[in-house]
Amino acid sequence: VQIRIGMIVAENVDPVAIGYSTSGGAIAVAMDRIVNETLLTGYTFKFFVKICDCDAATTVGAMIEFIQENKVHAVIGPPCGGLNAGTLSTAYSLPTFMWGYTFLADLADDDRFPYVATITATSLSLGYSFIKLAEYNKWDRIAILYTRDSVSYCDNVVSDLEAAINDENTYQTSLAYKAVLDESANSTYYSRMQSTRERARIIVLCLSSGPIKRRFFARANKLGMATNEYVYVLLELKGIGF
Repeated sequence: VQIRIGMIVAENVDPVAIGYSTSGGAIAVAMDRIVNETLLTGYTFKFFVKICDCDAATTVGAMIEFIQENKVHAVIGPPCGGLNAGTLSTAYSLPTFMWGYTFLADLADDDRFPYVATITATSLSLGYSFIKLAEYNKWDRIAILYTRDSVSYCDNVVSDLEAAINDENTYQTSLAYKAVLDESANSTYYSRMQSTRERARIIVLCLSSGPIKRRFFARANKLGMATNEYVYVLLELKGIGF
């Protein structure tokens, strides 16, 4: 019996985190384990790979090709976005396993996407987790600083965090300041950090990479914002890499 699997992958968008050349080896590891542990005796696998690089139209085209031409039994991916693929998954009752940056709260709606599974929790659940942390520590005033990238990682995280903050049924903390940090505009970057310093001591960060985090804290040190007076909470929710 042959099991046919479609794979929607990225290669040129955030290649270190979700690039197929970085993460695709996981399939070979899984196949070796299936063989070595005789988990699926009598079954073979055929994979169909489409590089879509987080583009919605290309992803939809790949899904339609998988369904109509390749007759796949399931799809792995996409590693970013996911709503369009999820809609087709529902329409064709096609099991779809998403990873990477597919943590939108909408994808956890079992009525809307009954055939979608993601390996990460949703960013909304991360937002509610922060609210519980704020309640435990009695934080009543916070600031949010974040960066932007090609997959809107932090935009989505911050949006769902704000939804949790604005939920009247949760602990009420005040959002004193929110700003996007743009490394290409150094003076504006410092200005927004100074505005944060004037308004809050609990600072929620969403910074899209390790180097960006290091450069942020170097600036914070210069501004005297790396003392015991400040608390930084780094929000991160990823299922990426190998």
